Amino acid sequence: MKYKFITNILLLMVWAYTPVCAQTLSFEGGYLATKYRNMPPFEDSKGGFTLGVMYAKGLSLKNVYVKTGLHYQQLDGKGTINYTNQINQVVLSYEKTQELYYLQIPLLLDWTEAIRIKKLSIGVQGGFTYSYLLRAWHNPQREGVDHNVTSQFNRNVLGYQAGVYAAIPVSATAQLQLLYRYSGSLTAIQKDISGSAFATNTFSLGLAFNLSKKEN
Repeated sequence: MKYKFITNILLLMVWAYTPVCAQTLSFEGGYLATKYRNMPPFEDSKGGFTLGVMYAKGLSLKNVYVKTGLHYQQLDGKGTINYTNQINQVVLSYEKTQELYYLQIPLLLDWTEAIRIKKLSIGVQGGFTYSYLLRAWHNPQREGVDHNVTSQFNRNVLGYQAGVYAAIPVSATAQLQLLYRYSGSLTAIQKDISGSAFATNTFSLGLAFNLSKKEN
């Protein structure tokens, strides 16, 4: 399944390489809040971050781009471990955290001017993602148990993403972008737990550069 998904990404990227010359390159980074599902005790978000670079290629439709790139992401969650006695009274508790580190490749359709207010433009985007797990980490762990729990997780995760952003030009070839994205996993992220998943809310700041050649 994962190889078919990657093949489809490559085919769409080839299809997107049309004579339309509009191209942009953007750099972004920001805060990422994660919600894990079916993965107790990690029920609360601890906060995380994302850093990435994105490339967009214009299609024949006005202000519509196909967009891809690479993001480095840290997904964090936290929860409480409780130990109880024979009458179910909590005798010991502590907070435990889970950190997942991914390289993510999104493939999105981007409508750059869904709304235009003078120089301010509002864009929307959506599509699918492929994420590759670099490392999974639990802290703290019981004595003798490794903090690195990467082997318990699936390396390859397919997902979805949708977002909205505001952009304003800061020069003739660059614009500042404030982005919000919601994304989640479509395939299980932890081995032997079919319902294991994550959902993220991302708030980031980006700087996009127009790579298109100016016409004479």
